[in-house]
Amino acid sequence: MPRSLSKISSGEKNRIFPRPGAALILVLALLSGGCVSPGFRKAWKTAANSTPSGSQRWEGRWESLRRPGVGGHLRAVVEPAVNGRVQTYFEARWLCFLSAYKVSLDAKPGRKGTVLKGEQILPAWVGGGLYTYEGLLTPQELRAEYDSHHDRGVFSLAPFSVVHPPCSR
Repeated sequence: MPRSLSKISSGEKNRIFPRPGAALILVLALLSGGCVSPGFRKAWKTAANSTPSGSQRWEGRWESLRRPGVGGHLRAVVEPAVNGRVQTYFEARWLCFLSAYKVSLDAKPGRKGTVLKGEQILPAWVGGGLYTYEGLLTPQELRAEYDSHHDRGVFSLAPFSVVHPPCSR
């Protein structure tokens, strides 16, 4: 008959459960990896076949300004503006976590490109709460700052292009 946890010494508990946080991270990674972004994946594939004036695919990084060194891979699909607003789908990675969400942004022509501004309430599993966005969209770059109760940072993306490696001889 197994002993109860209350009768196991702390040294034995550390051998049995060496990293209790590791199990939680693994479970969250498994839950977040496969089913989080079907909407983003569909938008990404659709944009691949889009005309130059249609949806555009972007790729780059996000970086936290509150926590230097924290950031990750970022992809986005930006749909053409309709009535002064653009729908933008983001897929962000951090360590082994993946989150995807859609943001509707005001889009106004500016001197250097299209000025983007908006806000979105994100679900708790994404970091949760109200996020505000402000940025600039040009043909060469999508750069935006985000701010929330949890974090403040920067998105920096370039147009996605499939680059095939040179053929080896």
